[in-house]
Amino acid sequence: MSDTLLRDEFGQPTADIKLIKAELEFLLKRTLPNLKISNIYSSSSVVGGFNRKWGLPLPQAVAVSAGSVISFKELELSADEIQQLETHGIGDRRIDGFGQIVVNWLEEWELRAKRPEPSKPSQTLSLETELSRTIAQRMVWQLIKQRLERKLEDRVSRLSIQGEGLKNSQLSRLQLIAREALATGNCDSVRLLLENLPSNASGQFERAKIDGISLRQKLDDWLKHPVQFVTSWFDRPERELTLTIGDESIQQSLTEELAKEYTLRLIIAIAKKAVKERAL
Repeated sequence: MSDTLLRDEFGQPTADIKLIKAELEFLLKRTLPNLKISNIYSSSSVVGGFNRKWGLPLPQAVAVSAGSVISFKELELSADEIQQLETHGIGDRRIDGFGQIVVNWLEEWELRAKRPEPSKPSQTLSLETELSRTIAQRMVWQLIKQRLERKLEDRVSRLSIQGEGLKNSQLSRLQLIAREALATGNCDSVRLLLENLPSNASGQFERAKIDGISLRQKLDDWLKHPVQFVTSWFDRPERELTLTIGDESIQQSLTEELAKEYTLRLIIAIAKKAVKERAL
């Protein structure tokens, strides 16, 4: 039922499915001298893994592929022994899901097939439980954030700070304060920076321009009305920023906290972009 890792008498990984006979004798704690293999249908594969504790990959090893079948003659097992084999499994790394087996899986099955009835697509998604509503809310939230990420990248590529008066030290200070505000979710620290600038630094922010408007005025407008500013990134905000899932109308529109986050991230990005462009 899953890939199985077997080892030969020398402890080396092997895909020899005949070793299952030795595994059965070990698990059942009895020898099976008359056990004969009737048929084998198997293939091999290479499996690896990753040790999260040590942060290192596990060595790759050859394994018997899932779906392999081996049949025996003159093998009698009790119901308890079959349960033991299916519960315990065989081979190495069973805790990772390897070595799962079943015995006589199809022996008493009667298989019948018929053409399925054509499905009728549901017009609405029913959110019947609290868990399903919570998952739907998270889905809508993630979709909105994905759209905001794309719009943020577009805005950064289109906006740039013009003018040579603004020094890199002021741009770095702006980035630092904006990052601190991003951690707290409070834009007031950036606004206080702009309001308490010395005359020389204030003049630098006035002379620097974005789309022909002073950088100081732009930043002040963005920080005073972050929801309005971020909403303006979208051509159809009523459709692109409000999503609905299910017949209970699970909605998540742009919040002020999310608008502040992306406003601050935009400020950091364009300041960083200005420093980088001057270095080229």
